[in-house]
Amino acid sequence: RHLDYIDKKVAEYEAQLDESDAEDKAMLKEKIQLKLNRRKKYEELNKALKDSGESQISLTDKDARALMLANNISGIGFNIQAAADAKNKLLIHSHIVCKDSGICTYSSPMPSTTPYDNCLPLSFFIYNNEGNCYTCPSGERMTCGSGWINRGHYKSKIYKTKACKKCQKRKICTQNKGGRIIERSEFQDIIDENNRRVLDNPDYYKLRRAIIEHPFGTLKRQWGFTFTLMRGKKNAMSEAYILMIIYNLKRCLSIMGENDFRDKIRSHYSYFLYLYTPFCRQFNCENNSHYLKINFMRAQYPYYKN
Repeated sequence: RHLDYIDKKVAEYEAQLDESDAEDKAMLKEKIQLKLNRRKKYEELNKALKDSGESQISLTDKDARALMLANNISGIGFNIQAAADAKNKLLIHSHIVCKDSGICTYSSPMPSTTPYDNCLPLSFFIYNNEGNCYTCPSGERMTCGSGWINRGHYKSKIYKTKACKKCQKRKICTQNKGGRIIERSEFQDIIDENNRRVLDNPDYYKLRRAIIEHPFGTLKRQWGFTFTLMRGKKNAMSEAYILMIIYNLKRCLSIMGENDFRDKIRSHYSYFLYLYTPFCRQFNCENNSHYLKINFMRAQYPYYKN
């Protein structure tokens, strides 16, 4: 779309050159060169995107992606997933591989998408798990090749049929010149299972939203955690983990009270030292420094042994 726009503007500027004086010609040539440079940049980005196998590429943060925020408004960032306990609203985990962990998910169901608004929705196409094919509204089988398409964080397959060429429903089904195409993710079975659970248990899904919105509402609305200061998935998640720890500590303080909370922290302090000391040694050794000290621990806790 941007390349077509640039080509149109360049053609307009070139058409104006013959009718312009010397000063205007110089200005038009600068505009033409600017558009051509921008076109070259877009072509390089397009090539980099195809070579990466990703569906998106971000110039600000290579790990970030365009996310839908609200009312068709998108933003570049990270979609952080977390789990909280129902009783105390404490954050207990994030970035869970739920299926492999044996956890039954009730995530927000994503509606099926089509490339155009005036096309038949994906729900009109029936997937046959045994035959690994789709049946279109006209009764034709849509099959896929044997290979996977690498989308970066997941793989997918493309389903299509040659029957689209002579299909009477083609005009209402797709605007693609090559016929209707369906892309199915390797995780589609898991996604479908989650969607069925949510639709079959609407009250349970409402409870799930009430549980997880408590900590996220505090982080985002009260504390203003709507952006990260660092780039990269690993660094951005480190910021999120720190805030989650702070949230849990403040939540425990509110639940237990100051005295009980202090006593509980003290009772676990020796275990904290057991975990913290090897980290100090490794950090100091790798960075050739003595930034992280453990001497103060010996002074405050005589029973601690190095």
